[in-house]
Order: sequence, then structure tokens, then C-alpha cells
Amino acid sequence: MSIPVWMEMPVSEDTLQGKPARPKHMIKGNALLVYRNDKVYVAVRETDTVDTLLRQSDVRQLTADEAHRIEDSLPGIGAARLHSLGASPADSQSRYRRLGLGDLVSRVTSRLGIPECDACGRRKKRLNGLTVWRTRRSLKRH
Repeated sequence: MSIPVWMEMPVSEDTLQGKPARPKHMIKGNALLVYRNDKVYVAVRETDTVDTLLRQSDVRQLTADEAHRIEDSLPGIGAARLHSLGASPADSQSRYRRLGLGDLVSRVTSRLGIPECDACGRRKKRLNGLTVWRTRRSLKRH
């Protein structure tokens, strides 16, 4: 999985006039949006979407330090959504990995002898957006 690219852009003119908050530019695909005053911070992992947004004169890519500060400020739900975008932990030596609900259901049904059909595979993908828990990884010894 790839690490999301964080960008900053202005909110729409409608938002400044008191209407519901939305970004100035359309975002295709999955994204995490964090609104702060008249700016929206966007985390995206799809390369095409990143390229399209960065072509806008009022959109800029955040530095690694700026992105880290945004991520650190996220509440639990925001952090979980960031992980569902495919972000890897900042520390590559992390001892934990997330276990999606879809993977858990798949493991249980497999052990019960229930084969996985196409519909099950699609359901598994949708359910993997929800983290059940994190499991310990075995640590590699050098």
C-alpha cells in the first residue's frame, strides 16, 4: 500500500458564504478531508488524482513535517480513515498491523469449510475498511 499525499487547497466560495463545507476543486476517488478555517487538507493515494489536483495554482503539496503534524492532530476516527486510504505506519519497524473485519470473517468462514464466492470477495473488500484490531508482527532480527 502507498502512503497518502497530503495537499492544501482553499474551501469553495459557497463554504465561505456559510453553506456546507466542501473543497474548491473536485476530488475523484477516496480521500480524507480535514477542514481548518478557510483551508482543506486532503490526503489521497491515487496518483492520477494527486496529479490532477496539483495542476491547480491554488493547491500545494504539504511537506513531510506539515503532513505529520496534520496526521498527529487527527482524532481516532480520522486516523482510522487515513489507514483505510492505505497509509503505512510512519515507523516501518512497527510491531503492529491492522486486521480488517473482512479478513477476520474470511478466516473464520474458511476454517468452517465455507468456500469464498465472488460476492464474498466483494463484501470482504468493503468490510476491510473497518479495523477490528491490530495484531503483533514478528520482529525481524538482524
